[in-house]
Amino acid sequence: MWSGDGQWITFASERDGAAGLFRQRADGSGAAERLTTAATGEEHIPETWSPDDRVLLYAVRAEVPGRVPYTLWMRASAIGKSSPLPVTSLEQTGAVFSADGRWFAYAAVQSENVGDPNRGVFVQPFPPTGALYQAPKVFIDFHPVWAAGGNELVYSGSERPDRWRSRRCRAAAVSPSVSRRGFRPRLPATGCLLRSAAGTCCPTAA
Repeated sequence: MWSGDGQWITFASERDGAAGLFRQRADGSGAAERLTTAATGEEHIPETWSPDDRVLLYAVRAEVPGRVPYTLWMRASAIGKSSPLPVTSLEQTGAVFSADGRWFAYAAVQSENVGDPNRGVFVQPFPPTGALYQAPKVFIDFHPVWAAGGNELVYSGSERPDRWRSRRCRAAAVSPSVSRRGFRPRLPATGCLLRSAAGTCCPTAA
């Protein structure tokens, strides 16, 4: 995974006899720097760096009976310590920071039931305040990506459980509101348009 400035690559490794996350300069110079050390039975998966490269979000996967396998953690470079975030999921979250670093988006699955209303794409402010916003739900929603300006969130959504491989990109405007109306859908529920680099709208393929 690339750092925001493009100077570093973050990766998982079991070097030195202990699994964890490392980072190394993209040009290969210098030694790899250890960022985390996974406990026995855990796997650490890098997900996103904050825009200023000071905070790393990563998933901790642990197959423990009675425990949701994925938990999202953060590591602050200034103090070199990690702490858990209020995010758990049956599947990898694919967390990503907004361009201004004030929000992070992720996909969360709390149930094997694909129709579960608590399954989808969510956004929280960073640092977390307890506020939680869900992107307009399609059916099976995942893989959030922020637009460069940070005011729009694009994600994949499938409208039917029997056609989850056939999906469309969805876009939702992001408002700094502290209410449940933190998202304002820009697009009708039946379709999706994305703006090209030229500013024109184009339909996405199913």
